[in-house]
Amino acid sequence: MSEASAGRDVRSLSDFAWRRLLDRIVGMRDAEYDWEPAPGVPTIAWRLHHIGSTLAQARNAQWLGLDRAPDAFDPGSTPATVDEALSFLDRAYASWTSVLVAIPDASLMEPIGAVGGPYGDQSRLSLVFHVVDEVIHHAAEVALLRDLYRARTVMP
Repeated sequence: MSEASAGRDVRSLSDFAWRRLLDRIVGMRDAEYDWEPAPGVPTIAWRLHHIGSTLAQARNAQWLGLDRAPDAFDPGSTPATVDEALSFLDRAYASWTSVLVAIPDASLMEPIGAVGGPYGDQSRLSLVFHVVDEVIHHAAEVALLRDLYRARTVMP
């Protein structure tokens, strides 16, 4: 695999995971967004905020060798409503995308370096995979919680 195809492939995977998440949250209402299925189990609201926070971190650009994060921002607190969460997620994904397109493909196989602390010896590509994995697995949890929310009224 060439470096150019690796960059293209990870951007494609990121976009695919992102579109799948957006498809999974179509039609969500605030009650479902805030629903706590059991004491101590994180809500969909928490999960969506975690996804957005992971995407928006200034660390992403720094660990990927960029001088600055083009569109990084402080994610703040969990959005109060689904509409606010969707806006937050759009902004977070735009931040992540701006980082992905700014990374020279050839640098993906380079180590993160000292800025990554204990992860400094890992490749920059490993950070990209980590971020995309966060989107994928938390989106799957969101989908499961949506299924459980819909099923709660028919359960004995």
